[in-house]
Order: sequence, then structure tokens, then C-alpha cells
Amino acid sequence: MASTRRTIRAVRAEAYDVAHFPELRNQYGAMSVPCIVITRADGTQRVEFGKKSIPQMLELIGA
Repeated sequence: MASTRRTIRAVRAEAYDVAHFPELRNQYGAMSVPCIVITRADGTQRVEFGKKSIPQMLELIGA
């Protein structure tokens, strides 16, 4: 029986009300909600806007 190796990845989620954190609104250009900021292991960031389904979120995080 073949064994399957899985890579364990950590996912952390934080939610902010940009009305109270205008610096975040300005930093990411958040004009609508949700604004999703994905920071990859290499430090690069991707910013996405709008509602996402579970399959879309999994694709965004590279799962």
C-alpha cells in the first residue's frame, strides 16, 4: 500500500472594519468588501475583492 505525503500549511484569517482602520483601506486600496489579502510564504501579496466560494478560496491560497 502506497503512502501519501501531505504538506501541512497554516492559514490565518483576520477581519477588520476599514472604517476604523483607514490605513489598511489605503494600503490595500479597499473600496469594497470583502477585500482579501493573501500573503504567500515568500512575502508576496495578492489582493482580491468580492465574495468567494470555498473552491475559489482554495484556488487563491494554492490548496
